[in-house]
Amino acid sequence: MKLLFPWGLLALLILAGVVFAYWLRLPRRRHPVPDLAPWLTVARADRRLSNQRRTLISLALQIVIVLLLVLAYVQPYFAAGHDSCHEIVLVDLSRSTHACDDTPFRTLESLEVPRTSGPSRLEKEKGVLLRVAGAMGFQDRMTLIGVGSRPLILASNEAEPAILHRRIKELAPRDEVADFRPACQLAVELATASPHVRVTVITDGSVHQLELEPLAELPATAGQVRYVPLGKSAENVGIVKFKSRKNLDSEGDFQAIVTLVSSCPQERKVPMALELNGKTLDVKEVELAAGCAQTVQFSKPYRVGGVLKARLLVQDALLEDNEALDYLPAPRRMKVALVTKATLDEKTLSEYYLSKILRCDTGIEGVFLPAADYLKIAQDKNALRSAMEAVVFDNWAPSAEQLPPVHALFINVEAPEIPGEVRKVLGDRPLIRKWDEGHPLTNYLNLRDVFLRSAKEFHLNDKSTDVVAELIIEFSVSNVSESPVGKRLHWFCETQ
Repeated sequence: MKLLFPWGLLALLILAGVVFAYWLRLPRRRHPVPDLAPWLTVARADRRLSNQRRTLISLALQIVIVLLLVLAYVQPYFAAGHDSCHEIVLVDLSRSTHACDDTPFRTLESLEVPRTSGPSRLEKEKGVLLRVAGAMGFQDRMTLIGVGSRPLILASNEAEPAILHRRIKELAPRDEVADFRPACQLAVELATASPHVRVTVITDGSVHQLELEPLAELPATAGQVRYVPLGKSAENVGIVKFKSRKNLDSEGDFQAIVTLVSSCPQERKVPMALELNGKTLDVKEVELAAGCAQTVQFSKPYRVGGVLKARLLVQDALLEDNEALDYLPAPRRMKVALVTKATLDEKTLSEYYLSKILRCDTGIEGVFLPAADYLKIAQDKNALRSAMEAVVFDNWAPSAEQLPPVHALFINVEAPEIPGEVRKVLGDRPLIRKWDEGHPLTNYLNLRDVFLRSAKEFHLNDKSTDVVAELIIEFSVSNVSESPVGKRLHWFCETQ
């Protein structure tokens, strides 16, 4: 017989104190004194046990209680005639252990919450581990290795059942793919240091046998490796890749590229939603062939940044691969200054049509200045270049020395720098007859629904200018020669 905690026998010293205390309680010899009280004689006759005998019985009970408490602490056991065993257990903690194989596959409505059925694969692995730990002897030890992208030792040479149970209950899946080869190599190294070893591999069934090849180098004393697969085949559709980028064909759009993989035995049609900051941008129905992968592209306007999410509207065995996240950085906003001839108050500025145009474009960061404020900083070219990337002059233009070193657009401006001559006001409501749809400027202008109330007659001195549109009058744009600081555009009208 052996003791699990031999030092607990020191608690037997408590018996000396108990015996000494009861020795002091033993009754002393008494000398009877005759008396005339008959009731005292009757009381002594009814007493069945003497005080001395009662004290000895109580002492014996106290000694038995102390002995039982000491034995419960030292935990004696009989050795079975063999040395202690070292249990080395490899448990799968990959992403697929989230799966609940009993969950039926079906598509969901937009706001419906998916639900799982039955225990997950990890819960089944925990049940097997608890049974292995419960079957260990007093001197047996366990090393528990969690298998993810890298092996993780969760318990090392642990023999205390309470600690092992706590480590097992704390197991959680990791968001990664399990690589069993380095974990098996670690198990072989641990096995060579112990004479009696038993190796157990617990997986969800998705491990390829080639990854377990290093276990062939275990010593002969380790015996046969116990392989416990717990998962089963289930229908699942998941997102394996998700990436967003700026559209290569349009700077104003972005692309979201999603790759799906199906493990279903038949073709499935699954709806997939693209969300930005919790708002649904688009929903597509994807047809997936049995056991195949497919890539889906979304192209949407690039106005704001935030958290981009691709979400499958399905209920299947593994819910964790039905969503994928990516961060879409905020688009760069061009700093554009609107310079007006007069100073406008906040209310007038908010209602002004050019101000509305600048503010409704999320790709522009508008700055509003009156002409007087612009002239204060016009001589500092570096300050102008850092404060704005383009300037819109409305009904006013500075002198040539005060022009900004950036792109400039002049609207309704009559100045000596303009290569043309303004003559008179034409009739009311001129009509746009045709326009050059291939001109670069029409990439940002739609003249189909433009209605003009009035126009001025303009005589163009330079006949090499590009004609953008024609009305009852001709609507033209004059390209001033490009300078190193940027482009400058002027709008004019000329009679036919």
